[in-house]
Amino acid sequence: MTRHGLTICILGLALFACAACVAAAPGLLDNSDFSSAEGWTIPPGGQWEIADDDGHSGAACLRYRGAQAADVAAVARDFDCQPNTDYVIAAWFKSDGSLVPALQIVSPENGNAVVASLSAGSASTEWTMVAGKFNSGQSTRLRIAIGAGLEHLKSGKAPAGECCIDDVQVWAAADAPADLGVPGGLMRTAPGENIALGRPYRMSPGPNYGFSRDEGDATQLTDGVYSVGYFWVQKSTVGWSRGTVQISIDLEQTQPILGLSYNTAAGVAGVGWPAAILVFVSDDGREWWTAGELTKLASSKGLPPAEGYGVHRYWTDELNTYGRYIQLVIAPGTQYTFCDEIEVYKGPDTLLAQERPGIPTTNPMDAVIGMVVDAGVLNTTLQEIAQVREAVDAATVDQAVKDNISDRLDAAASEARELSGLTPSFEAISPLSPAHEQALAARAQLWRAQGMPAYSIWQNNRWDPLKPADLPQTEAASPRIYVSMMANEVRSEAINVTSAADEPAEVFVHTSGLPGSPTPEYLSLHPVPWTGTGMGRLVACALPEAEPEPQGYAFTSHPGFTQQAWVMVDSSRIDPGDYAGTLHLTVNGQRISDVPFTLHVSAVRMPDEMTLISGGWDYTNGRYGGINLDNRPYVVEFFKRYKINGTWATSSVLPFGRHDANGAMIEPPSTDNFDQWVALWGEGVKRYYVFMAFNAPVETDAQKRRIADWITFWAAHMEELGLEKSQLALLLYDEPHTVEGDQLIISYADVISATEPEVILWMDPTWRDPREATPEMLRSVSLLCPNRPQWYANRPAFEEVYLGLRDEGKKLSFYSCSGPVRALDPYSYHRLQAWDCFRYGGEETFFWALSDNSGASSWNEFAASGPGYAPQFLSDSGCDSSKHMEAIRESVFDYEYLRMLRDAVAAAEQAGRGDQDVVRRAKALLTEGPERVLEAENVSAWGWYDERDRSIADDVRVEVLAALEALAR
Repeated sequence: MTRHGLTICILGLALFACAACVAAAPGLLDNSDFSSAEGWTIPPGGQWEIADDDGHSGAACLRYRGAQAADVAAVARDFDCQPNTDYVIAAWFKSDGSLVPALQIVSPENGNAVVASLSAGSASTEWTMVAGKFNSGQSTRLRIAIGAGLEHLKSGKAPAGECCIDDVQVWAAADAPADLGVPGGLMRTAPGENIALGRPYRMSPGPNYGFSRDEGDATQLTDGVYSVGYFWVQKSTVGWSRGTVQISIDLEQTQPILGLSYNTAAGVAGVGWPAAILVFVSDDGREWWTAGELTKLASSKGLPPAEGYGVHRYWTDELNTYGRYIQLVIAPGTQYTFCDEIEVYKGPDTLLAQERPGIPTTNPMDAVIGMVVDAGVLNTTLQEIAQVREAVDAATVDQAVKDNISDRLDAAASEARELSGLTPSFEAISPLSPAHEQALAARAQLWRAQGMPAYSIWQNNRWDPLKPADLPQTEAASPRIYVSMMANEVRSEAINVTSAADEPAEVFVHTSGLPGSPTPEYLSLHPVPWTGTGMGRLVACALPEAEPEPQGYAFTSHPGFTQQAWVMVDSSRIDPGDYAGTLHLTVNGQRISDVPFTLHVSAVRMPDEMTLISGGWDYTNGRYGGINLDNRPYVVEFFKRYKINGTWATSSVLPFGRHDANGAMIEPPSTDNFDQWVALWGEGVKRYYVFMAFNAPVETDAQKRRIADWITFWAAHMEELGLEKSQLALLLYDEPHTVEGDQLIISYADVISATEPEVILWMDPTWRDPREATPEMLRSVSLLCPNRPQWYANRPAFEEVYLGLRDEGKKLSFYSCSGPVRALDPYSYHRLQAWDCFRYGGEETFFWALSDNSGASSWNEFAASGPGYAPQFLSDSGCDSSKHMEAIRESVFDYEYLRMLRDAVAAAEQAGRGDQDVVRRAKALLTEGPERVLEAENVSAWGWYDERDRSIADDVRVEVLAALEALAR
């Protein structure tokens, strides 16, 4: 999880249109309507003023007007508060259409830590209200800072432009206007006494998130203190990285339990909202009774924000149970779990006499998977309903239509909460349930009321993230498919079909004008289903292939969302040439679109064998992650089609055999596992990687002899199999980042390098500053594979160290191991890693991990035990492709384009053509092209939903192909 670059805490937002409820409700601030400057600190300079001609509730408001960007202080005001208390803040914003005004609440008593932020969200020229909740933490006095944008508040640099702010008010949660929509799980008053306050608890596993971990973790969850500032770097927060978390609170006597609250944060830096929070109660701490699932129970109190950072309280007053012990089992939505406070609310004594339903369990974890799947479907459906409601509120359509859609959404929400009993075999493909289908149909009804046609055909960049409700831009160009490629490779384009129809329908696709129409053998169609994730959002990522019918391909278009389909071209199945035709889309016999299709297949041919080695801890020598003995042959064949030519195994493939007391080998090890692994992959593997996981250094002469005899045996066996010794690579110790780890590696490397120097010693150091790594370790191995996101986080230091070692003769590669994979950008994270390999002279590209689906089918990530990393869609039956997997394959092809151009330029120069313009331009492109791709704005942000231009790599790739064609003339 990366933290760099994010220093503010952005509050979950609610846009609300009721002026009277805010303007009329007294709060903590006098002069909240800026009728004068009293109470507010207005900076000198003239940019800020009290205006009397453009207010919201009256004539007056606060106005910022800047002719140019300048250092300008924020408008400020302090107010008193009670510690560890929930408050609500609301403000009205308006701008000139360019600025997005904002305010922050900071704690002067806590180093001006940001308690909360409010932003207008967009540069609206109409007055817009935003509201949110915050907790004061241990502060007794807070400060409001108002700026011309969040960046202004962060840096002090105010932009040019104009904006207004009015009716800024703060209330204690209990006093906030009743009809004020406030996100974040606002609890106006506690439903009962907090009987967990100060009570002891047990956690399993123990907290392990370094930025928040401290000795106070043992008491902080029930100490009544809430975190202030960026949530997971506060010591008052308790945090875990990876895995389901159990927290058992001892109430010290049997108590009637009315409700519960759990305070957390998520939304950025790879942190997701909990997939589920299961609640159990017990009288003795051994037998546990299910009391409910908190995210479901809390959904009627408000949902966490669908986008961006937020702090949210999951709470309920509907547990209605009893017990001495209460246990929360938190299934993380990604790999992180954070909480700063848990409260348990006492109910009436009559609860002590009721009978608990169901049958107790001695292991609450047994109930997790089924309830997590139920919760995943519910939470995703409710978020969809909330988004449709927001769109309805903002729409200009007849009130009768709004009322009808609202009724449909109410019914869908009620039905969604009744769903239960889903299992890990459930496929989380949208629509997820009848209730979800009703929510989507309600959105389609709104679209029809707004005048949308039944079907809209449009395009965006195929790597750009898609959201279910995305629509074509008003001025968008007509869709067209243009693919320019070498012979013997695979490239893709995409089209989108947005349905505002009232029923699902089959979209029939065929071509005309292209060789082999209507279903050319070199084309395949891949409808992109929406699938559920632990992140609480649907993603359009999987690329299953549609079976061709005699006259075309078909896929289902559901009302209420955009369905994408990828068209893939395999140029190994068509002769080089230029082709033009049309892609036709038909629904119920009616033509809905004719998309021009242009294909250029170059005479320049992609080699059968790739230069760049690619892969990622597949561990196909046995059962691992989502790979088992049944699906393994199909998985390996899939990997080979996707140009995976470096395979990984666990240490079980290289056993040691028997050795005497002096370390001499007296009985050779079995080679069966290794030989079966090699045979499984067959031809085309460039290197075999084995993770040895050594955990103690080599110290004695006997130990050194044992290692020497062992590696001698296996190096000889490589040659017996007809393989090179250099095709065997050993990862001795994973991700060294301590002196002790470095020394362990050195102890093995010294022996192995002296005995069999051709065997590759492969190492993935994770020193955040590689200048602190042990230099002898870095020089003791054959190949260094730094973590690419770490490289970009500290690029000057990484370039200094690793490029220096490269120049000394060390081989370089890159790997990445962030997750969950569906949150990552297939373009910047996966595809461009190979471009960095070319830029820096790397020879391998790896991703953790081709086998890791966190224990659940990729088609049902709700059931996963943690974040999934496998880029493809991996299940017990095999693999389907995905955008991330296509990005890996295309990246290997991209590298080959650049390698071929480098070789062609060198050949031309050797032939005496170096002074020709075509050669000079091609040579310049070798440097300038990768620079354009890799130095583009925001290219080192790895999140899929981060804004960036994802067209540049294809633009440069096509230029490289043109240069190769020109050099070949």
